[in-house]
Amino acid sequence: MEDGTLDPHPDPMPGEVVRKDAFVKTWLPRITALKQSLSDLLDGRVRARDDYGLEYDGDLDFGVIRRKAAEVAGFPMPYIYQCGRAATRRSKRSATPAGVGIETVDARGRKVVPLWTVEGGNIPLTDLRLLAWTFDQYSRQVGTGRRDALCGPVIATAAAAEAIRTAYKGPCLRTMLSDDGTKDANKVEIRPLASMRVYGHLVRSCNLIDLRFSTWEEDMVFSGTTLTLSGGRKHQPEAAIQASIGRRIGEVIGSSLLEDDTRTITSVRRKPNGVIEFGVSQPREGIVLDI
Repeated sequence: MEDGTLDPHPDPMPGEVVRKDAFVKTWLPRITALKQSLSDLLDGRVRARDDYGLEYDGDLDFGVIRRKAAEVAGFPMPYIYQCGRAATRRSKRSATPAGVGIETVDARGRKVVPLWTVEGGNIPLTDLRLLAWTFDQYSRQVGTGRRDALCGPVIATAAAAEAIRTAYKGPCLRTMLSDDGTKDANKVEIRPLASMRVYGHLVRSCNLIDLRFSTWEEDMVFSGTTLTLSGGRKHQPEAAIQASIGRRIGEVIGSSLLEDDTRTITSVRRKPNGVIEFGVSQPREGIVLDI
């Protein structure tokens, strides 16, 4: 809404396929309000150091910034961080002015999206889908950790949903994937059918469950962000390997777990030992679980 209130957005039903883009309409007003609030709080009161750090006027500090962000967002915002970095030798476009950003929920490492910088102006929302998904996920947490209790709908990638359907026979999955105080609280081992010839585990990041697995012969390893082929699988023509870029992983690799997964191959390289390593795109949609 124009006044910053949330659009009504009922939780998706079990079995529904949900795209991360679906959260943009709901959270855009809140994201916009947070950006404006940070601008009102920080403009003229924060300066950048040569090392891309920040200097504050008066009693302003990061504790004040995080409290203000939580007030506007309507839920705890522990993942508000300082951001900014110089351009790299390979790309000047990687430069980011010193500022304040939010750590997004993304399987591929730590990605902080700027919400305010010392250079001012209208900071473009370069990945609005990711920001909206992040806000929705953080709003459902109990506490401030990514492994805390699961609240609201739990969404699984197509690969994870298929593994749960065919292989998971344990206790309540929602309970198993909630925080129990151990470092592996967000990980559950699975034992697929022998005919599938794989072993692996389910991994949770906030409310999204994904699958990691290896074949028994260990000639294929899927980590969610990479797909590695070794052994007999690596003996493929280079032209066929390069032609995999842009295709769905289920079209490239014959596995029932990946048949319906919409992620695509984004890059490919052959290591000196002949092993093939595919880069895999982030999941853009998931299936709501009945747990």
